[in-house]
Amino acid sequence: MKNSFSYLLLSALSALVLSSCSVSLTQKQKDAITSVSVLDHSVNKNAQMPINGTEAPSHTHKAPFIYTGDENFSSSAATGTTGQLFKEAADAGMLEVQAKGFQKQYKTELEKMNSVVYPKIAEGIEKRAVAAVKENGFLGGRWAKKSPHYFDGEIIAYGLQRKIRRGEETYLEAVVGIRVWFVSEGKQLFSESIVMRSRNAHTVASYVENPELLRTVFEEAGNNFSVQFEALLDKRFGK
Repeated sequence: MKNSFSYLLLSALSALVLSSCSVSLTQKQKDAITSVSVLDHSVNKNAQMPINGTEAPSHTHKAPFIYTGDENFSSSAATGTTGQLFKEAADAGMLEVQAKGFQKQYKTELEKMNSVVYPKIAEGIEKRAVAAVKENGFLGGRWAKKSPHYFDGEIIAYGLQRKIRRGEETYLEAVVGIRVWFVSEGKQLFSESIVMRSRNAHTVASYVENPELLRTVFEEAGNNFSVQFEALLDKRFGK
């Protein structure tokens, strides 16, 4: 079921993960950064994903972004073409069954939830990025509103997806996928992808009864961004 939110999110980010590099900047590159700023983050026009009640591959497999197969498979089966295709087909079938069951159970509730306006996610991410840059040991003293050395970003995907199925109820969490990059005097020095999730998940009925929960879970996902972005700055620039 490659049209599910989980697969769309993984597809959007997998290439970015492969292009990311974990090394820190060279001393020469760091010396050139006399100031630093954060630009307004954009939101991809196809970023908002439909509410997804299927089990996310990232919750059942170790790979955080790229679907690579069940960890219980033997190494040859998990990496072999035939074994991989068989496993993907089996998972696709399972997701299709889950999706149909989810749509049937929550048809009325989903119609109501789809009419709710999502919070302005980009604004919250930008504020957190600025705060993290200002607090970073290397970058903090170089903060400026405008600079030839800057962070930019694009929200690739966001929405609600299944975190757990408990009893007869599906609990949905907020998930946001974003690509961030750093440019120094016209040259992109690195890019990273970040997937953040809300700390809590709520039932479909809870979201319908209290739409404010939608703002709360995306706020939690934003807090998760802060943690990951701060770690990224420490890795690239040092504490």
